[in-house]
Amino acid sequence: MKKAGKCGTNAAQLDYNYPTGHVYAVSKYGTWANRPQSIPLTGLEGCTGVAVVSEKGYWIGHFMELAMAAELPDHKALWSHLLKDVTNGRAGKYTPPHGINDIFNADAKPLIYVSRPKRDGKMLHTSYINKILAQIQKGRLKSTPVARDFDYHKMLPEELDTLGETTAAGKMLLEYTNDQKKNDQTQSPQQAMYRIWLENHPYPVSWAALANQRGEAAQEEGNNVIRDEFTNHCLSDPSRTIPKADRGDIVAAICKGNLNLVILAQLLEH
Repeated sequence: MKKAGKCGTNAAQLDYNYPTGHVYAVSKYGTWANRPQSIPLTGLEGCTGVAVVSEKGYWIGHFMELAMAAELPDHKALWSHLLKDVTNGRAGKYTPPHGINDIFNADAKPLIYVSRPKRDGKMLHTSYINKILAQIQKGRLKSTPVARDFDYHKMLPEELDTLGETTAAGKMLLEYTNDQKKNDQTQSPQQAMYRIWLENHPYPVSWAALANQRGEAAQEEGNNVIRDEFTNHCLSDPSRTIPKADRGDIVAAICKGNLNLVILAQLLEH
């Protein structure tokens, strides 16, 4: 993948608008097709991110720490709102993944990826997160394994403007290509691939492209392959971070259309 695509085209984003209505869980899902995609999930500063990904599509969810923080006097009421939405769904905000039949049936080989917070070596909100996972692993996802259960460092307030804005800390990024080339040539059979980043750790999965994933749709110029040579690469210059003009959010950089995903991969691996 040379570029992730701009907002409204190939980049899928969660609705992080929480103005009213006690919204503490949001989700988004989509189907893989014959074009590359990037799906970012950011802002994990104590929150929990979950992705369910298969050979047919994806679902991502963001669960607010506000509803799990036991030190808050009203956290039980907030948690009640979150659990209700996670259990029953909420129109326009949260769709339970086990009800998405077309992309998570057994032959699609779904896997679950979790990014949860810790601080000073102690896992946070474990009982709440496990209850969320119990609601996700229902119905057709009952036997779906958690492929990666990743714990990330919950940043201190003074770290948010440094680690939070210039590194992979607290980030999840899902990449997909329908044509994973080898030596710049389409493989036979054509190979599709997704790769999920949990901070600076990439986890790739590939398969023979399905019927709707074959061929090539109109794409931005450039090679859309997920480059294997970057999977285990580390930056030789430790001073390199996301350019100052693009700081604030990796999603913002992607949506500007000016951040090459190959460079992004290098930055995430730092």
